[in-house]
Amino acid sequence: MVGINSYDGRSHNPLHIHLTGVLPTVKQQLADLDKKIPTDLSQWNKSVFAIGPKPYAYRIVKIPDLKKNPFILVSSFISQNDMFAQSLGVVSAGKGFYLINTQGTPTQPNQPAHVCTVDHHYGTSTVENLMNRG
Repeated sequence: MVGINSYDGRSHNPLHIHLTGVLPTVKQQLADLDKKIPTDLSQWNKSVFAIGPKPYAYRIVKIPDLKKNPFILVSSFISQNDMFAQSLGVVSAGKGFYLINTQGTPTQPNQPAHVCTVDHHYGTSTVENLMNRG
């Protein structure tokens, strides 16, 4: 898994990239959801699933390859105005990749609200919840 946390979700000020494993429970959750996860990027902002050991809401889409920059895809399909609030994870899907996006509760005045809920699960400011650091 490759993961980048939102500005608010970083424990250190500079942007850094996590390169680590994905938790086995998350890998299984993604496999179980695979048929429900869209492959059309225009549906990404609406494809919200609760995943993780402590489930949070994540937007998930499946893409065939990484020929397009995932940051540009987030900017184009999810958030043009608050990229600093976005967290992004990239996980192998066997054939293709899952792009996993979330954002936490607004902390700044006039910051757009993250209003997606799945069975009362809310987004988070980090993808740490999905990482296997063991």
